Amino acid sequence: MMGIRRLLSQWNTKTFGGSNKLSVDDYHVIQDPVHIQEGNLDALQLTNAVGQATNTQSQSGPMPGTGITYYKAQTSTGSRGALFNPDEGEVWQVGPVSFQLVNNTGAVSVQAWIEADDNTATNRRVLWADASTSSTSYATLHENLSPVFVDANTTVKVEFTGTSDSVNFYLYAIRVR
Repeated sequence: MMGIRRLLSQWNTKTFGGSNKLSVDDYHVIQDPVHIQEGNLDALQLTNAVGQATNTQSQSGPMPGTGITYYKAQTSTGSRGALFNPDEGEVWQVGPVSFQLVNNTGAVSVQAWIEADDNTATNRRVLWADASTSSTSYATLHENLSPVFVDANTTVKVEFTGTSDSVNFYLYAIRVR
């Protein structure tokens, strides 16, 4: 059983701010041994209060300091490659996908897909955005800019068809849980 003293002793070098601020990773490591049982109710309440006070646990909205851009150089035409798949227990809001063609000849079509299992445990995909261009300038797939949330059961995949050495894909994501 995880008592409050033991839980607090793991946090005794951390603060709510400054250079020793409790990070999201610290918070997850420390909350792991707290089992959901009646004897741990005080520890569960303390873990929740500290998570909210340090903003390492989101009740709604993004978790500060978790925004990141994911990158993938997709080199095979006509095949979908995984750009982003969160770890178990995480939920991320993903933003637009940007891309840049590398040594293309002519127009190249690019797509971003959201893949997840459906209610029959069959992997399904939804076309999130697509474009066709021959420009080597950065471009953004922006058809569906409404909030999109992904978890461990969901993968953002990218694909291109046409003649290009590769397509560099970029995805902005920020963790919300």
